[in-house]
Amino acid sequence: MSITTITVTNEDGTTQVFVGDALFQGGNDFPAKATGVDCIQVAGPEETKKLIESWLI
Repeated sequence: MSITTITVTNEDGTTQVFVGDALFQGGNDFPAKATGVDCIQVAGPEETKKLIESWLI
């Protein structure tokens, strides 16, 4: 997995992205997707950990 740039700028200048494993309609992460925030689908906690670590390196 390689994601090099993600930029979502809020009105206050902060940035955000939602990472979840159930972004589909009916999934527990779907409400975040429904807000329009950028979302990244992952397979579970280990993939989330690897993704975040890749951003920090």
